[in-house]
Amino acid sequence: MTNSQVTRSWNWLALDSFLGTDASTWASLGWLIALSTLIWIVYALWRLGRRDAPLTACVAAVVLSTAHIIATQLVLGWLGLLTPLAIALVSVGLVAVTLGLGVLPHRVSIHAALRNAREQARGVTLPPWGWLIVLSHAAIVLRNVFYGWFLPPYDRDGLAYHLPIMASLYQAHSVAPIPSLSVWVRSYPINGELMQLWTFAPLGLDKLVDLAFLPGVIFGALALYGIARHFEASRAASLAGAAVFAFTPTVFLRQVGSYNDAWLASLFIMGVYLILKLAPHDSRSAIELAALSGLCAGVMAGTKYSALALAALLGALLVFRLLQGATPPADDMRTPAPRSARVKRVVAAIAVFVLLTGFLGGYAYVRNWIVEGNPMAPAQIALGGHVIWPGLEMEKILALDPGSLVEGLSWPARIGAAWLDRLAPLYDYNFGGSGPLWVFLGVPGLVYWAVISTRRRDKWPLLIIVGILLVFAATPDNWRPRFAVALLLPMAVGCALLLDRLRNWPGLLVRAELVLMIGYVAVATLPPPEISVDQLREFVARSDDRSRSAARVAQPDEVYSWIERETYSRPTTIAYGRRVDIYPLFGADLRNTVLHLHAPDESSWHAALEFSSAELVVTSLGSKEDDWTRTSLKFVEVVRAEPLAVFARR
Repeated sequence: MTNSQVTRSWNWLALDSFLGTDASTWASLGWLIALSTLIWIVYALWRLGRRDAPLTACVAAVVLSTAHIIATQLVLGWLGLLTPLAIALVSVGLVAVTLGLGVLPHRVSIHAALRNAREQARGVTLPPWGWLIVLSHAAIVLRNVFYGWFLPPYDRDGLAYHLPIMASLYQAHSVAPIPSLSVWVRSYPINGELMQLWTFAPLGLDKLVDLAFLPGVIFGALALYGIARHFEASRAASLAGAAVFAFTPTVFLRQVGSYNDAWLASLFIMGVYLILKLAPHDSRSAIELAALSGLCAGVMAGTKYSALALAALLGALLVFRLLQGATPPADDMRTPAPRSARVKRVVAAIAVFVLLTGFLGGYAYVRNWIVEGNPMAPAQIALGGHVIWPGLEMEKILALDPGSLVEGLSWPARIGAAWLDRLAPLYDYNFGGSGPLWVFLGVPGLVYWAVISTRRRDKWPLLIIVGILLVFAATPDNWRPRFAVALLLPMAVGCALLLDRLRNWPGLLVRAELVLMIGYVAVATLPPPEISVDQLREFVARSDDRSRSAARVAQPDEVYSWIERETYSRPTTIAYGRRVDIYPLFGADLRNTVLHLHAPDESSWHAALEFSSAELVVTSLGSKEDDWTRTSLKFVEVVRAEPLAVFARR
């Protein structure tokens, strides 16, 4: 580090740099929090004016806010106007319109709803163990905020493609196809990255990108509580069921980072909750329910390929709800609508669902179809042995690393190894992470709910359980807990119903087991994965926001740290070759321009380097680009550390 950097890093408690964050960043942070909160509050008040229950209004507001954030950036990106100022102006405009047309005209009913909510809240009581769960979850959220605040992005997939996508969109001011050697950067759906871009744009720093999914996961747990209450579980038991979800390590560890599995599951849970709670008895309510469901499905479909199955399941549940709600309730004295009108209502609602799903989720698939020739690139799509779109077979995409602990094991054996946490480290981001609540409370809860629902012939529980199990069966590599988070919905609800059924000492034992397991996983996951205690201390005590860079945790750190030092005060342009994690090359403030050079052979590589503005080239040792750069007369090697090398322009 330079002398100026050292001075700045030791002044992290100074007036102009409190906690390593300077005054301008604090101001931008305040603006981001204020705008995000305002968007959510306005949508929540609008839904209260539509006579939603308080929890339903809050969950619907999260769905609307998420769709607002992604749709705003998508449209601006299509127009080539994806800048912080444009994002802010459009967002404020949409909030103003919603406030003027949806909130102010219904302020009397909103005031009444808020007053009733306060009165109801005064009468809510929880047992001591319930408050212990609430306080434990609050402590874990605060811990995750602490890690997200002080640590740079460090998870493997984030550095490889999630954050490079975000950085490329931000620097291009558009969502145009991204030129890259990595097929994942070129073809991966971008909704999750747009959520991260929302936290980056106002600050101009990646300080909060790892916390972009945290609010959604928290509200996923609240929606799960609401689903358990819908199926008549008590408040305390519903809280215990929600804890099965909230305290599963693969869920709360992914409140921080670029992995979006828990966020997707939370969106699905919120969609199911809204379908259960909102009654489509007339055309307007049916359209509103279809719109909220379509927003959930669209965000999910545009975030990850595997979420397409969850989006389809949400659509199927919506159709069943629309058909079920076509007849008014028994206490409704209005004359039932003609059959043709009811059919039109259902068809119109389904059309709204499909349109919104396509609008929010279809961009990446259309882009890939045009650019890659395969809407789900790089995966090969085949039907009945006939290849529809060529690509890599799923077995190759999800291939295990050599020497993996589960290599050679059968699917049931992998389930046992991953779900019983027999892998090392204890809560691995990729393989483990189920935790004891999932296994010892969730699985019995799922079985119990399935059995009692079959006996009672309850359609909704069976639809949810069978649908999620079918999605689980269709998900590749579903033995990994992070690919099966949606299973926690029936597990959690079943656990709540089972706990209500237990009386006396069996119930006491289960509640004690729940609290002990929560304490265990909280302590077992205390150190941040992949970050040493010494690194954490250094980031907290001696770093500012720019020097808390992914370059300091990426491997090999000799290469990335050298680039960080060289470009800290002198931004530059960097070209790269294949098998290079490119996000650490950008810098925490995306100050560096990172170039993909399309060059299929040595002569075109030399020509591209010569005519580009690249001052540095990063290559993987032994790659074609590495060999070609070594024969260039314009560049010389300056740093080497397995498996990368850096070349500088002479």
